[in-house]
Amino acid sequence: RSTLDGTLFPYHDALPILVLALPSFRQVFFRRVEKKEQTSVRDRLVFFDILKGLAIIAVILIHVTFFFTHTEGLINNDDFINIANNLARFAIPFFFICSGILLNPIHSKVEIKGFYKRKIGRIFVPYFLVSAFLFLLYSVPVKTFLIQLIRGEAAVPFYFVLVLLQMYLLYPLLQKWRYKKWFLPVMFFVSLGYFVSPLPQQPLDFPIFFPFLFLFAYGMYFRDRFLDYKSDKQELFIWLMLILAYVLIMVAGRDYYYNQRYFYGPAMFNVLFYFREGIMKQKLVSRFLQAFGKNSLWIFLIHFTLMWTIYPYFYIVPMNYYFRFFFFLVVSVVLSYYLALACQKLYEYAYNLVVLKK
Repeated sequence: RSTLDGTLFPYHDALPILVLALPSFRQVFFRRVEKKEQTSVRDRLVFFDILKGLAIIAVILIHVTFFFTHTEGLINNDDFINIANNLARFAIPFFFICSGILLNPIHSKVEIKGFYKRKIGRIFVPYFLVSAFLFLLYSVPVKTFLIQLIRGEAAVPFYFVLVLLQMYLLYPLLQKWRYKKWFLPVMFFVSLGYFVSPLPQQPLDFPIFFPFLFLFAYGMYFRDRFLDYKSDKQELFIWLMLILAYVLIMVAGRDYYYNQRYFYGPAMFNVLFYFREGIMKQKLVSRFLQAFGKNSLWIFLIHFTLMWTIYPYFYIVPMNYYFRFFFFLVVSVVLSYYLALACQKLYEYAYNLVVLKK
């Protein structure tokens, strides 16, 4: 894999060497966990909604840079676009890590059935409905719709839903290995090995789970630690150094745009977790992010199409490039939230109506 100018981007060389070669980094990144009785999550956890809220806003920021890169005549390594895009790339790792943490343990076939029933109703039915709406909106052939549905091609970010589905299918097996000494290192090398290999990221144009497996496994492996809100001040230095190394590589090497951030994602997650209490005390910010986190699925599903629709109108009035960028970001965030909130309420009403009828 290479950047647009044909040079190998240094992320694969620098950060893995830093983590694997230095004992202090390696011990923090792959530290052992003690086996304990697994906690079941029954209620929404506010701080995880805050993290998902931050992540979904970062996803919108990434797609703002997408529109400006492809319509402003810029090249992909423009300094401003490069920094904004790459700094926001913790977003998808956050979603996979949170998914691994928040999944309750499964102990029986009855629980497996209930697990998949809930996931289908909460995630995959909304995905189907939004894909079907886009099918009607753009009047594509039925065959094209079915292909887009299976490949996650109806909108740019939909690949994530298909990868998440594969993670859920693997979850009953993965949870059996969760406390094994080899679990996290093996998941790491599987993901990194597949990502840097010449194998296609989307064989037959289907998004495969291998490059993202480590991020989901990371959440599973450290589930108890994060649910108990345990953090270590001595480890904070390591996480900050990883973030600094990532930023330096990004600035110096024009790091390419991709979501498999095996170091930056977990490092950002741990740093924010360390400052959890301080973040929670910022009532206005925490409530704002929590609102987005609670509605992150619908925002994820509808925001790109919304942005695609409104973007041309930002050229009616001449304005400074950077002002247009931030104005488009703010409008996209606000409209995506309220439109997604309306979709969520409508879906909950219809879903409850169907369930009650049954």
